[in-house]
Amino acid sequence: MATIDYSITNSGITLQLKLPEPFGYSIVVNWYIALDKSSYPSEHVYDDKAEGIVMSPEATESTPAVLDNLSYGNNIKFLCVVKKYSNFETILSIQGEARNNHVPLWSWDKKNNDSAYGATDEDTQDAFDAVSENGEISNFSYLVWNDMVYKVYDIIEALGYRWQARYALTNDTAMTFSDKVLTAVRFNSLIYNIEFHCGGININIPSVSQGDKVYGRYFLRIAECINDWIDLISIS
Repeated sequence: MATIDYSITNSGITLQLKLPEPFGYSIVVNWYIALDKSSYPSEHVYDDKAEGIVMSPEATESTPAVLDNLSYGNNIKFLCVVKKYSNFETILSIQGEARNNHVPLWSWDKKNNDSAYGATDEDTQDAFDAVSENGEISNFSYLVWNDMVYKVYDIIEALGYRWQARYALTNDTAMTFSDKVLTAVRFNSLIYNIEFHCGGININIPSVSQGDKVYGRYFLRIAECINDWIDLISIS
């Protein structure tokens, strides 16, 4: 039986087809992947692909195919389609699934979200200055807060758990361009999800009520807890 070997890094997946014996003629191996987010279980479209890997008649292992820029914490569904090189007739189709459990550590020196909607390196560095060196609090971009929210979400998803909506859903815990207010509900939602899912870390940050101060050290502590959590579960 033909099998698929794969390895996952924090940015991509490497796939390789292995055959029990050669076909005896040249074949073409096409790879397709799809990110299957738990919140969108109906979306199984294979939208990324690496095509045209040719295997010689005597080969039993394909050249590894590397697909990059995967989202952290998602299930990865992959499809291998093998065709005859002579007429491109499909002779084999194998599906597989893996989970991307690699969540990178939080950094105050560079951006923590590779999407176009995340904070920049400068945003993140300015936010650190704001909470650690008495910088302007206005320099703490709402995008940095959102990166913290989605970093915690990524860890939770990587473990196969679900965000707890006791205070707010993930998207409501995050801010928007038109709503950049760090409310008590948003703050408590993030803290609660860290505490709920990671019993091995004492976060030592109190829940807050409307009008309470949110100190800069709280954000530094959140970042520490995120990294301690990633180290603790050994998924970095």
